[in-house]
Amino acid sequence: MKRQRPLTISGLLWSLPVSILGILLVLFSMAKPRLKGGILLCEGDRGLAHFLLTRRGFTAITLGRVVTTVAPLSLSLWMHEIEHTRQAEFWGPFYVPVYLYKQARHGYNNNPFETAAVLVAEEFRTDHPQEADSLV
Repeated sequence: MKRQRPLTISGLLWSLPVSILGILLVLFSMAKPRLKGGILLCEGDRGLAHFLLTRRGFTAITLGRVVTTVAPLSLSLWMHEIEHTRQAEFWGPFYVPVYLYKQARHGYNNNPFETAAVLVAEEFRTDHPQEADSLV
């Protein structure tokens, strides 16, 4: 697996506006938060995130340093969400508008943000086949 860029303090600050959106989503989702590797991981089976994610058939959403999930995450899906955190740290407050623009232009499966995250998860699965389906 290629070495991924580590999360940084400057990235945390640059992505803070997006993380605030994530925290608001958590508050409206009644999700149970915990810190994992500098990321606020929130699991919940009700509220706004549950409504939005299950309606679209998704398990998790990442907004900055906040990952909200409606089900326990496998390690490979966790790697996918960490890649979205790296993307949010790179793009900062522009992450959501650029992500949505790419989504509108290319669709979900061809969105470059998603294809990069899928690649990271696949590399993790290839390099760690015994761990990939373990829960975070």
